Amino acid sequence: MNVNASLVELGNYKKVGSGRSTDKTTLDLAPYVSSDLKGDLGVGDEQNIVSLRKAVFVDLTKNDIDSFDDLKTFMFTNPTTKEVEDYRQQRAEGQLVVNDNPDTDGFRRVAMVIITGWVSAADTTTPAQKDLLSANIKGVTFSNPTASETVNGLPQAAMDGDGKISFTHNGKEMEIELTHNGSASTIQNGSTAALAAGDTIKVTVYARNHTSEAPNKSDYTFTIGAAVAAFYENTVATGLGVAKADDASTVVWDALKAADTSIAPATGALTASVVLTGKDEDTVAQLKLAMYFLGDSYSTI
Repeated sequence: MNVNASLVELGNYKKVGSGRSTDKTTLDLAPYVSSDLKGDLGVGDEQNIVSLRKAVFVDLTKNDIDSFDDLKTFMFTNPTTKEVEDYRQQRAEGQLVVNDNPDTDGFRRVAMVIITGWVSAADTTTPAQKDLLSANIKGVTFSNPTASETVNGLPQAAMDGDGKISFTHNGKEMEIELTHNGSASTIQNGSTAALAAGDTIKVTVYARNHTSEAPNKSDYTFTIGAAVAAFYENTVATGLGVAKADDASTVVWDALKAADTSIAPATGALTASVVLTGKDEDTVAQLKLAMYFLGDSYSTI
């Protein structure tokens, strides 16, 4: 059941025209509402998906089920404690009246839902889920990570704060603790906290049935490896016709004109232009300095 879109997946439901069998005497539509709370219901004209949002509800069980939202709430209500839980507690039995147009674009719409009974069928899988599904630590990703992982390949810029630290899980909630340079603190999912080699990120995922008396949780630890070097090379001056890292001696200085002497500004580049003093030696000296700059390379480590 998709809570937001009011969509349900039906078993044994297909596009069968009027919904009657070939002998025209019995209905072919024998729906079963899927109990998979987190199923991907897809989009478009799906064979086994119908919408209940605009349906009229007739509740024969006297539980005041007048809408899809009432149906969802009652499904999640514990029949013993009457508390609304985080996972399904009961399964509805009912009959559906579906619009009679198999060629309708998009999801088929249910015109009427008749609730005929309830079955106590608590979800026994979802409450115990406590898995970390993915991790993205400033660009280094893990799918279904193990309990202990090492984060290698981070450049110094990421260590210093670029990029986010984020996780996904299938439990009820999680906590993230970063130990940075020996000091522990709680961080939020999506944090851009600075990191250093040897730091650890501990993620604790709590199941829906976790309590202090009966703990049910999983711990995951990510250890930050050493930063990798990021290499840079200063950019090329425009108009000189000289590739980066070429020596200034390859320039035909006598052929240079005033229009050729501008150094283009860019990240890591020299933002400057040649000052024409009227003396050739001044122009040449300035251009040589620019060329040495353009040929320079360096790293962050």
